[in-house]
Amino acid sequence: MIYKLPDITQEIKVSDPFKDCVLKREPYAQVLTKIIEDAKGGVIALNGKWGTGKTTFVKMWKVYLEKNDFTCLYLNVWDNDYSVDPIIPLMAQFYELFNSKLKEKSLNNYLAKGAKVTINILKPIGKGVLKKLTGIKADEIVEGVDEALDESIEQLAKYGESIINKAIEEKKDLVAFKKELEKMVNVANEKSDKSETDNTLPKKPIVCIIDELDRCNPHYAVLVLERIKHLFSVEGIVFVLSIDKEELENSIRGYYGSDLIDSPEYLRRFFDIELKLPIPLDNKFIDYVYKTMDFENVMNNRQRINARVGKERENLGKIIKLLLSKDVPSLRMIEKYMNYLRLVLAVERPSRTIQADSIAILLYIKYLYPEFYYNISHRKYSLSELFNQIDSIFDISFFVDSNTNSINRVLAFSLTEIICSYNSSEYGQEIEPFLYQDSTNSQLKLRNIPQDLWNDIINWKKRNSFDLFPLNQVIENIELIGNMIV
Repeated sequence: MIYKLPDITQEIKVSDPFKDCVLKREPYAQVLTKIIEDAKGGVIALNGKWGTGKTTFVKMWKVYLEKNDFTCLYLNVWDNDYSVDPIIPLMAQFYELFNSKLKEKSLNNYLAKGAKVTINILKPIGKGVLKKLTGIKADEIVEGVDEALDESIEQLAKYGESIINKAIEEKKDLVAFKKELEKMVNVANEKSDKSETDNTLPKKPIVCIIDELDRCNPHYAVLVLERIKHLFSVEGIVFVLSIDKEELENSIRGYYGSDLIDSPEYLRRFFDIELKLPIPLDNKFIDYVYKTMDFENVMNNRQRINARVGKERENLGKIIKLLLSKDVPSLRMIEKYMNYLRLVLAVERPSRTIQADSIAILLYIKYLYPEFYYNISHRKYSLSELFNQIDSIFDISFFVDSNTNSINRVLAFSLTEIICSYNSSEYGQEIEPFLYQDSTNSQLKLRNIPQDLWNDIINWKKRNSFDLFPLNQVIENIELIGNMIV
């Protein structure tokens, strides 16, 4: 069975928004809240790699903010990048907010001025654009605006593209819209429960969370930045943009068609503060995935088939945590890796295969070092070359626990098992003897393993004279499953 982790954002508890947060990120939410609490306005970039749980975090944070009497908006711009221009979904978000807080008559000026700016930007495509994309009927805005729309459309149609571009640049319309927006924000803030009863409390800004910006097409992503900065960036609104900055920088370069553009400097024009959403370095998420994907059941089945794999469960847990703590991959990659690993372990017959921890190492190599994995799977290396490649990837930091200064014996034995399986013929015989003290190749050794441990490994090999399972048969199963799920 292919497992998918549940979407915990579907049932965020209002009383305790971060209760189900596996990564225990509430302290980050508290820090962010303090940062924006007294802010007059501005744009904050919340940076994190794809697959690091940004969307889950900002959705929980939105509920957390609302619990603490903030007015919040959430807009997934990737869901809206089909629209003509981001001004439409942005206007719709604020219209919905104001419409829930203010009387209809109070919205007239905002909508009228917003409609004029929108028409200027969107070219003469008709007054129906607002109704089509936001549900706002132009003829319901205010008496007289309908005529203004018709006049604007006729004028823009008459003078063509040059007039449109000129209209966009006219500061008069833009300034008028921003002033009206700021006025609406002030009125909306005055309607908050606590500011009405306690005038000593400072007005909290409206927080507008923009998510998935880095996943939009480059043109739309740039337009979102420009519309926020030039149209919606007013006192009383704090925009929080949840982004993968590196990917957004790639979008900037794609938009301008040049790798020479200084995209980090370009983005600094739009962001007032840049913050990072860290990935926790503990094993909480790994434990959560292990439990949710029911690895216990798989390992129980393996042990029932072959008692020799009795220590697999313990060794597998140690290896997974060791590997995934070194390169700190994205949470999405951890989920994908462990799903893949679970399927391989479920399909493999433990009576005829290498240990689960060794399979976990092979999959780790496949994900992070694909060229190395390819050369292993296609037997491109001599035995000495294989030793050298393993030494280059699994350096001393893998073998020595920095906290206890102890040696990781499980990793040493697992890597040796992979080498032995690589060195095994299809009939389970050694191709090139090397794990014997009297062997001509006794100088072959993983250099990051202490000599006394290496001697233990040699003795282990002597005691276990069973045939080794050829590595190519394990890799065939890995590739077969990979072709089906990737």
